[in-house]
Amino acid sequence: MHSFGSKLKQLREEQGFSQEQLAKELNVSRQAVWKWETDKGLPDIQNIVRLSELFDVSTDYLLKESELIAEPTPSRKWDSEQDIGFYLGMILILIGALAFEGSTSWILISFGLAFLIFFDDLLISIKRFFSNRDN
Repeated sequence: MHSFGSKLKQLREEQGFSQEQLAKELNVSRQAVWKWETDKGLPDIQNIVRLSELFDVSTDYLLKESELIAEPTPSRKWDSEQDIGFYLGMILILIGALAFEGSTSWILISFGLAFLIFFDDLLISIKRFFSNRDN
């Protein structure tokens, strides 16, 4: 059976986080992450929820001991950042298609499609840029 600590360590390593980076993300010490991964302690409820969101797994997967560790069950959550990109893209497409003619219409439709396709990548790049500036 796989413990909370072994699941946490596997998820952390799969995502490319060091113990230090994960600790910083959760506002805890590196030692706290080490304790969790070695089953010498457990995070509080808020951090369990944050871990499930960060690694896109259910809290059940994290907390229940099970044989399956290779395939965590992702929990579907609404990501407001992704939703913004979708809605902004759709609005631009609709405005371009309904309100304008000629090149303005095609420009708005093109931007709308670009938002639909590339908004997630743009957000990731922006977040990395600002997180690298802080370091």
